Amino acid sequence: MTVERENSSIQVHVIIYPGFKSMEAVGPINVLTYANRHLAARGDSRRYQIDLVAPFAGQFPPIPF
Repeated sequence: MTVERENSSIQVHVIIYPGFKSMEAVGPINVLTYANRHLAARGDSRRYQIDLVAPFAGQFPPIPF
């Protein structure tokens, strides 16, 4: 995960790659979404902007169990 600050938002890149597990992305996204709700409820204009990024477009091959 990488983070960049831009004005009143914090841009977060969640990096997905072949072999990643969904919880590696879902956990941070849920936490940051929850934080955005609380910031809004307090009247704070700052937000986390969450982007999923990957090394290439399309589906990743399934992980064998």
